[in-house]
This record gives sequence, C-alpha cells and structure tokens, in this order.
Amino acid sequence: MSSNEAIFRSADMTLVQFYIASEISRDCVAVLGELGNVQFRDLNESVNAFQRAFVKEIRKFDDAERQLRYLESILNKQEVAIPVTSYDYLITPPRSELSAISNATSTPSRMDDVINIISTYENNIRHLSETYDDLKSRYLDLLEHRTVLQGTRKFFDQRLSLELDSQSPSGFRRSLDETEGLLTEEDALESGLFAQEPDRSNNNSSEGNQMNVLGSTMNFICGIIESDKFLTLQKILHRTLRGNLYLNHLPIEQPIVDPKTGEEKFKYIFLIFTHGEVLVSRCKRIVESLDGKLYAADNDYDVYHAHLEELNNKITDLETVLDHTQERLTIELKEIALEIEKWTILTRKEKSIYSH
Repeated sequence: MSSNEAIFRSADMTLVQFYIASEISRDCVAVLGELGNVQFRDLNESVNAFQRAFVKEIRKFDDAERQLRYLESILNKQEVAIPVTSYDYLITPPRSELSAISNATSTPSRMDDVINIISTYENNIRHLSETYDDLKSRYLDLLEHRTVLQGTRKFFDQRLSLELDSQSPSGFRRSLDETEGLLTEEDALESGLFAQEPDRSNNNSSEGNQMNVLGSTMNFICGIIESDKFLTLQKILHRTLRGNLYLNHLPIEQPIVDPKTGEEKFKYIFLIFTHGEVLVSRCKRIVESLDGKLYAADNDYDVYHAHLEELNNKITDLETVLDHTQERLTIELKEIALEIEKWTILTRKEKSIYSH
C-alpha cells in the first residue's frame, strides 16, 4: 500500500485467504487488526449469532459493554466528570516493529482481569446506587410527611382560634380567607361548622383522626397530591360520596421533589372529613388512584409535636447516612472515571477480534 495514498481513495486490494490453527487464531487476528492492512470479510453471514464458533466469548464482552454503559450512566447521573485522556497507543499502536505491535495487543488473561475489575466495580456501584436511591426516596417521603403535618397544623390552629373567638365576650371575628376554601368564621359559627370540642378527660378514645365538624364527630384523612390533579380529586369525591364530606386544601408554594420520579412538582395538602370507615376507605382508594399519598396526622397538639419531633430526628439521621453513602459512591465513581474510557476501548477491540 502506498504511503502517499489519499485517504478518500480506495487502495488496490488483494483477496487473501488465511489458514490458521484455532489455538492461535485469536492472536493472529489481533496482530493483523493492529497492522491495519487487512479488511476481514464475514463468510458466514447467514449463520446465526448463536451458532458461531466464539459465542461464549462474544457474550462475555457483550455483558462487559452493558456493565460499562451502566457505569457511564451512573457517572452522568452523579455528575462525575470523566477526565480527557489520550489512548491513541491503544487505537493506533506503533508500526515500526512487529514485536511492538504484539506488546500493544491485549492478551486473553489481561482481558479476563479487566472484565473481573469491571464486574467488581459494577456490583459495588449498583449496590451503592440502589442504597442511595432508596435512602433518598425515604428522605423525600419524610420531608413530604413533615410538610403535610405542618400544613394540617395550620388548619387545626385556625379551628382552635375560631373556638376561642366564639367564646370571647367581645364577639371579635376574623376571616379565614387565607385557608382558601374554608368558610368565614361568621358563616361557620352560624352553620355550626366548628362545634366545641368535647372534654378530653371524658373521652378515652384513641381515635386521633376524628374531629367535630358540622356539629358532629367526623373521621378525617390528610395527604398530598399534585396540584393539577386536585380538582379531579375534588369532583370524584363529591360525586362518589354525594357531597357527604368536607374538603379543605392548602397549596404548597415551593415545588416538592417527588420521591418516585425525582422531579419537582407543585402539590396541594388536603384534608378530607367524612362519616364512617366505609366512606373513609373509598376516599383512600380515590386518592391513591390519582397518585396521591396519605399521611398520618392528629389534631391534638401534643401528639402533633411528638410526631414532628420524631420525624425531625429521622430526617437528621437519614441526612447523615445519605452524606456517607454519597461520599463513598463518589469515591468509587472517581476511580472508575479514570479508567472507563480505556476499558471501553479494550472491550470493543477484543469483541471485534472474536466477531471476525
């Protein structure tokens, strides 16, 4: 082949047929490939991939490529940069001597070591990544729960202030417009929306999800739902329960990271009051069908305070574990980032050797 030959012009080619023993066929193809003077032709195009001679080896390198793609996706997800490194010596080895080419060519034992290293890193990263994602999901769920507790507490505190105002001799009344959906206190008192809470000393019931609304004790559930699905929830509840409920909601100003998808979404906190376990069960199924989440809450301040403190402790503990897991994951990924490009080149070259 002429050294002055243009790269856009085909060279004069000669059809050559090699007869090589199977024991050294891999090494011969590797050296010929490094020389770059031979273009291999597939004489078994009609043969199924599973009927070829080196199916086991090709599957092994296919699996290695899959592992490398997974590692690269985690690197991108965790925003770990891959340093720019030149591996020209692997792609175009020195052409001066055949011995230099042979030394640049990878050996089967060397590739087995590379594949074992890739497999070990892939197992470690998969375990750390899945653990981190699970912890992150639990952390975001706890944050949602705390947001719901704090939001519903505003409703219960306003209800308590209504009761105190209704008992004051001055008759001073305030509007509840900021609750976006509650009646004004004057209308609420005239219609008996908030009845005076019974004496807790005579009520030993452990039903913390009950409250006096509309002059009678009603069960309530609370949770969180995407803002664009709240109107749908409201319509379905009123039609299913035939209006036998009281629904209050509170929009959350800041977007919340969804534990399942990791996307930021605007959501509403909702409170549903209705009668009986049957209707409550229907409400729960409707909420879950719209991808809403239900959380436990109590109108008693002492129970709320204890629950909130417990949530804060869990969130603090999870933050510590998340930081340690993230640190360990980042260390492993930085080690991988230094070698992943090299592993990719070696794996593709070795797979090409067995494919031809």
